[in-house]
Amino acid sequence: MMMAHRAEPLSQELEPTAGSGSLTICVVEDHDEAYHAWKKAGFQNKILVHFDAHIDFAWIAPTPEALLEKPSLSEMMSTLQRTPFWRLSEKTEEERTHLGNYIHQAIRANIVREFVWVYPDDPDLTNQTRAVRSTLEAIAAAAPGLFRLIQASDAGYFEGRIYGRRLLAIPYSAYQAYVPQEEVLLDIDLDFFIIQSLYSRHYPYADVRTPCFWLSPAEFVSYLHASGLRYKFVTLAYSVEEGYTPLRLKFLGMELAKRLLRSLSEDEECRFEALRDLFRLSTRKDPESEVRRLEELIEVHPNDAALRFNLAMLLLEGNDIPGAAAQYRKAIEADPTYRTRYNHAGPALLNVGLRRAAQASYERMKQLDPHNPYYRLFELGTLISEKAWARAILLGRELLKDGVDHPVVRGRLAESCLHLRRYHEAWDALGPEPSGSADTAWYQARYLWLKARVAEALNRREDALACYHKLIRHGEHSPSLHRALARLYLRKRNFFKARRHLAKAMRLAILGRVLRWWRPKATWDSKTS
Repeated sequence: MMMAHRAEPLSQELEPTAGSGSLTICVVEDHDEAYHAWKKAGFQNKILVHFDAHIDFAWIAPTPEALLEKPSLSEMMSTLQRTPFWRLSEKTEEERTHLGNYIHQAIRANIVREFVWVYPDDPDLTNQTRAVRSTLEAIAAAAPGLFRLIQASDAGYFEGRIYGRRLLAIPYSAYQAYVPQEEVLLDIDLDFFIIQSLYSRHYPYADVRTPCFWLSPAEFVSYLHASGLRYKFVTLAYSVEEGYTPLRLKFLGMELAKRLLRSLSEDEECRFEALRDLFRLSTRKDPESEVRRLEELIEVHPNDAALRFNLAMLLLEGNDIPGAAAQYRKAIEADPTYRTRYNHAGPALLNVGLRRAAQASYERMKQLDPHNPYYRLFELGTLISEKAWARAILLGRELLKDGVDHPVVRGRLAESCLHLRRYHEAWDALGPEPSGSADTAWYQARYLWLKARVAEALNRREDALACYHKLIRHGEHSPSLHRALARLYLRKRNFFKARRHLAKAMRLAILGRVLRWWRPKATWDSKTS
């Protein structure tokens, strides 16, 4: 899950209502925005209770400046030994925080002193426990000096220490036994209600072909209140935009926020019940009655985007394309966030390697919104995978002409021109380096690799060297990168640097072969593990 955080979190604070006390709910899309909400609120040394199908903890490599701050050489060497994943990068740790590692940053910033991960229950406890244990051991193996695993049980309870601070991983059915006595930060991801099996072949995604939920907001809130957990600040993440929560189930988050604030009206309860019934196995056999039920509710609530979008999907399944398109247009008029790349199963299916199913999903959605740039981007990616370079160039130029000036478009267009040896066109297509919300590690690395290759082809050696060295500063290290540098320095007759990079390429190639059969294993401090 790698994605750069936005400079300003796109959050929505729901104010307390009658009967909710002083509870504040911060609703966000990307889960890393929760970290910025905690930081803005000024929280320090809190217990974090994290309901999620994913741990959302990954190491953020410290910058070299962290070494320079050490007062002595011995402390510097000790820090180097305890942290085995140093990477040179121009970005700070906070700038490299994303939805897969924001809890690491919250711990490092002293916002969180104890981390409790509550993961979903699953009928197959053995496989679920094995999946959680594997996740924790993989994290611990990367930095055994910073993450110690202490205790494990067959019931799925795990305990450890991250930077000396307590970590608990417990199943949903057991968390009542470990409720802290003090007030906590409550952190909820909507995919917790949807992704049940952490060992499924679809994981880290849900089975988007048959979206459903294993736990309802009403059951969750009732269990939460019965547990006696004390909280006044809640962060709730939809996680639609990375494909973890199917858009059709986004209404569960709206319902959950209302129930936590104790502000759910009878009318809203009726609408949420109708939407929940769409995903019950018993009602899937009679879609016509569900269509009629949604149409009746829409007559009373014409601006409800969740009702209209789900009705559009039902009509699409019944091949009523005109009706589905009309409801889809009205849904995105009521709530433009429903016109997203992730408003269907295609992207998630693509991420798990089911390309044919993904393409079928894209083709169906194109019938509702033929000019949606997200669907045309998939078409461009399909042409690239088929090596239809000339057609990809035509589509890429058409997208740019239509105003879809997306880094993916420019990158794909440059790649196609490069394969056809149209180097000047490839250079022009690349344009300036990606920035803003597209400034992720993946986009930058892809852009720099392409620009370096094009620069080499145009004999622009200094530009190529600058790109390759920038890749190294961003933490990229591979045999191919150092071979390219060796080749360029050889052409410049700088034999010393050419020899140095060639030696690095050989060492990395040998190390890569060793790591194919050897993996560091986490050690347990307890004999009961």
